[in-house]
Amino acid sequence: MNQRQLKRKSAAVCLLALLCVRAAAAQTDVYIGVAGGMEYRKTALALALFMPARPGERSDQEASGEVREIIRADLMFSRYFDVKEEPLSTANLSNGKDSLEFWKTLGAAWLVSGKVSRGEKFWTMTARLHDLESGKVLLEKFYQGDPRVMRKAAHLFSDDVIMRVTGRKGIAHSRIAFSNDSTGAKEIYTVDYDGENLAQLTKDRSIALLPRWSQDASRVYYTTYRYGNPDMFEIDMKAGKVRPFTTFQGLNIPGGFSPDGMTMVATLSRG
Repeated sequence: MNQRQLKRKSAAVCLLALLCVRAAAAQTDVYIGVAGGMEYRKTALALALFMPARPGERSDQEASGEVREIIRADLMFSRYFDVKEEPLSTANLSNGKDSLEFWKTLGAAWLVSGKVSRGEKFWTMTARLHDLESGKVLLEKFYQGDPRVMRKAAHLFSDDVIMRVTGRKGIAHSRIAFSNDSTGAKEIYTVDYDGENLAQLTKDRSIALLPRWSQDASRVYYTTYRYGNPDMFEIDMKAGKVRPFTTFQGLNIPGGFSPDGMTMVATLSRG
């Protein structure tokens, strides 16, 4: 075989290889799209006005409105519900048979109602979930405590409603841990999932980052350059204490936890 024939054969082999590669690529292309078909149907749920436990007490009136708005936002944010509301209807004033029948006319299968009282030292809420088909109360919760925990109680009730109606866990009572440098140094903060109750957890005045919750959410682990080295510190959320956890020379970065909370995955560059 002379040199010209060798070049032609080599070119033919290259062309064949190129065609094979293109064919293989065409076969392995992945397309992600949205097509019509079955639509997710939200559950129709009626939300009555929350009544003040003491009708003439302004603090109760304000608290009942605040709690209802928190629960309303939670239910709508979950994307599971088509929330039905009729603020001017007299059906808000009662949970009697006629009232339940009215909410059914709106196409709702469930009804959420409640009563709220807020004093200087204590706050109370009684909240219910009604099955409009049977007329029965499927869920009734009573909360009492410091006025500062009002939002948390409302979130907890929202998640109870979501679990009872859909069988899925809600996220309304969850919190987010994150790093922010608004003070001029990176510090660790927590905030409710809806952006409320912002709290600064650290004052390292350095670089604090990569926070990780423990499995039971009682502790937060993070990496800090507080002492010059990227050490791992632990924040006890109940006691409000911050302490060193691993301080090996080099990287000390928290990862996730095992389901039982007894084992942590971490990055350590020691050795």
